[in-house]
Amino acid sequence: MESYFDFSKTLHNETSPTGYLGRGTHYSIIRTVTWINSDLSLSNEPFIHDFGIIWDIDHDTRIIEIIKRLYFASLLSPVIFLGERKGTITLLIDDKFSTSFLKDYRKKIESIKLGNKIDFDEISKTSDEWVECVTRVKDEDNSIICDDKQKVDLYLNNLISLWNLGIKKAEKTAHNSQ
Repeated sequence: MESYFDFSKTLHNETSPTGYLGRGTHYSIIRTVTWINSDLSLSNEPFIHDFGIIWDIDHDTRIIEIIKRLYFASLLSPVIFLGERKGTITLLIDDKFSTSFLKDYRKKIESIKLGNKIDFDEISKTSDEWVECVTRVKDEDNSIICDDKQKVDLYLNNLISLWNLGIKKAEKTAHNSQ
């Protein structure tokens, strides 16, 4: 199974469209270790963070650079899903977070200029500046997949349930090692 970056483990990886949702929607599930809790507080013990990458038909792997930027800025832990569609990076955080947390988190994301200058083409060395959309899974402006909102919500909530996405104590996942 493909590993997208050194400090993570790929638990599930679909490399091409599956089904008829959105424009070629498919997903990967990634696991990282973090000492940053989902509320962005520092912990004395490690946590496991499982999250999903939602791909569209072009499977644009430049999203991996976004994940690295978030991880090294200690801003990845609230993320449940992320994806890129039509030049917009969408970060979906857990529904448990308040509107004020979401507002503060958006400011932190803006401060690291997440979408700036992502390599577009290694041959021509052109780059894109992507726009960020940070919201909760349940929110109306969740545009990670272009399809009927009810179908998208069902898909995302099924993935959350199936993979137990989010932050959890490391010992809770020890028996699930894959």
